[in-house]
Amino acid sequence: MDYFYIFILVVSTFSLGFDFFYNNSFNKGMIYSLSSQKQIPMKFVLSASLKTFLFVKILLIVAPLAFILIILLLQLRIAILYWISLFVCIFNGMYFIGYLYPKIKRMIHWDIKNPIHKWESLYKSYNQSSEILLIISLINFILILIAFLNESLKII
Repeated sequence: MDYFYIFILVVSTFSLGFDFFYNNSFNKGMIYSLSSQKQIPMKFVLSASLKTFLFVKILLIVAPLAFILIILLLQLRIAILYWISLFVCIFNGMYFIGYLYPKIKRMIHWDIKNPIHKWESLYKSYNQSSEILLIISLINFILILIAFLNESLKII
């Protein structure tokens, strides 16, 4: 069980780090890029985040589901704290794949000929969603860290 939480903690840490890095780079691109030239750096950031995020977020969904299946098959009893951390982990991945992933795909394939004010509203919408994902990732990381520390302290 410890190895599983170490694995989930590492994946959650990567997820939080990627969320934080791409949210910051996207915000800096919004601040420091001219309105007429935002398309290219934003598309670069989004396409880089898409390739990185997809693998990590799929791991955040598949690993807890596999662990839940193992728990149910072996009829193991775990505390509510562990269940909450597993479900928040799954929600973190589902939020990205179900909500943010289509937004990113839409922005990457958005035509450069569209007016700049449409770009601005699209960027602001993505930025708000990205900040929500960052908050979810932080909550996910904290819950998994607490669950791991709780399990570690019980052993000692």
